[in-house]
Amino acid sequence: MGQSPFSQEQLDILNQPLDAKRVKHRPGGGGVQLSYIEGHDVINTANHVFGFGNWGYDLLGVELNTVSDEKGEIVGSYYAARIRVTVAGCVPITEEGVCAVSEGRNPRARIDAHDMSRKGAITDALKRALRCFGNQFGNSLYDSDLVDGQPRNQARPARPNNMPAPEAIRRPAPPAAALTPAPVPPPANVPAPVAASRPAPRPAAVAGNGVVLASDQQINGIRKIAASRKISEQRLEAELMTRYGTSLQNLTDADARDFITYLNNIAA
Repeated sequence: MGQSPFSQEQLDILNQPLDAKRVKHRPGGGGVQLSYIEGHDVINTANHVFGFGNWGYDLLGVELNTVSDEKGEIVGSYYAARIRVTVAGCVPITEEGVCAVSEGRNPRARIDAHDMSRKGAITDALKRALRCFGNQFGNSLYDSDLVDGQPRNQARPARPNNMPAPEAIRRPAPPAAALTPAPVPPPANVPAPVAASRPAPRPAAVAGNGVVLASDQQINGIRKIAASRKISEQRLEAELMTRYGTSLQNLTDADARDFITYLNNIAA
């Protein structure tokens, strides 16, 4: 076996377990939650471990592919990119990545969708190639015996939405009297306070046409994904206006699901 091209300090870093805080999640097919590391994180890690100028990649090709149904009709498309990663002193690594295209509803939106998908395929190929250097580049995420790169007995499973924290489950309920104190009548000649008004819940449909609006959960999800992709609120609203001709608050359920898929395909 030849001498390693890496210093002991580099080997120590590469041999460390993956920090679970670096792992992100997104929904996959069939309701499965997928774990991944963002593209900028992988590049920063490569710069830190290998050093600036000691690694890089060549783009060998990018092509657009289509998917057809049993009738031969095109039902979707994706980009496939092929790159070669070179690290100083190491054998070059060639890998391929893919990214689906989420078509928009107008020419500008379609151009943006193809642009994002092409970049996403390149980023996917880069991440797959760098996996060869171990856990710091997400290789442990492919181990079914681990959770976010950690042993299952050490990983903390994510708490589902609306599930109270464990301490809240164990905490005994206060006495009924403490929950509902007896009302105190107002002083004479003093009008009773007006109850604070609460915002009406988001309607299930646009009145009169039966179009279902996006739920609060979908809207909050879009904002969260956009923030993770470094997309400002102003840019988000502009993108929605371009693609669907409406704002985030007036987005329909169908358009929200389409836009969430589009955001998840954007290379981080």
